[in-house]
Amino acid sequence: MIDPLWLFLAAVVLLVCAAVLWWAEKPAVPTGVFLKSSDDLTDEWVRGAAAGMAPKDVRKAIIDDREFYLANVGNTPVLAVRKATQSDVVLDFRTFESETDLLPVQHVAGFELYSNDPDVAKRALDDRMEIALQALDVDAVWAESEWVLAQFKDKDPAEITAALGLFADAAAVLPPRSPKPLVQLDPTRPMVAPRETAVVEPEDPAKLVLLEPVRKPKRSVPTALGVVEPRPVGVDDIDAIAEGPAQLPESDGTRIIRPDDRPTIF
Repeated sequence: MIDPLWLFLAAVVLLVCAAVLWWAEKPAVPTGVFLKSSDDLTDEWVRGAAAGMAPKDVRKAIIDDREFYLANVGNTPVLAVRKATQSDVVLDFRTFESETDLLPVQHVAGFELYSNDPDVAKRALDDRMEIALQALDVDAVWAESEWVLAQFKDKDPAEITAALGLFADAAAVLPPRSPKPLVQLDPTRPMVAPRETAVVEPEDPAKLVLLEPVRKPKRSVPTALGVVEPRPVGVDDIDAIAEGPAQLPESDGTRIIRPDDRPTIF
């Protein structure tokens, strides 16, 4: 016969295991620091339902190493998660039509996408973002600056924290507002150590060195170089210029010389 004490202990163990399983499967509820209002978030949230209105009843929580904020903007609850980087590109997904200063991009997962840079928005749409959009049962979700926000009604915010976090991870591919320094980037491959290259200096051309300096003539000192025959000045037999018959050079060939005589009619 089984001892009743063992049956009691077994029942206690089963109850403890059931409680642990129930607690593990229960979604994380964003509970944490409570703020009545936040003026800082008013300056940072300028799109969607948060445009021009101050968030009230702000609640901050850390879930899966992400910083979440749950707030009421007017009569609309908004759940926000902070991204790793800031970006000037805005992604605005809506299930309803409203006036906006953004450009329409395309229809994806039941949402109409608007952005201030359609080309970048199309490149940012990947499998992770589409999976997150399909899991987000919300009215609107948008990414601005370093935030990803979701607007919803009659929805438990704990049910969309995982999908909103996945959306924030996918939105990290947007171009950052300021590029990161090289030391903060993820490593790709080991960098090769710099090589020391020998600097080759150009050699001076060979110079001719004379054993004796060259003696050059000077105007102040008369100097005779070589043999000069003495002759009187003005007795050289040189024909005068422009006198005598014209002498044709031997290279003229068959050229005819035109006479320069004046016409006889005058």
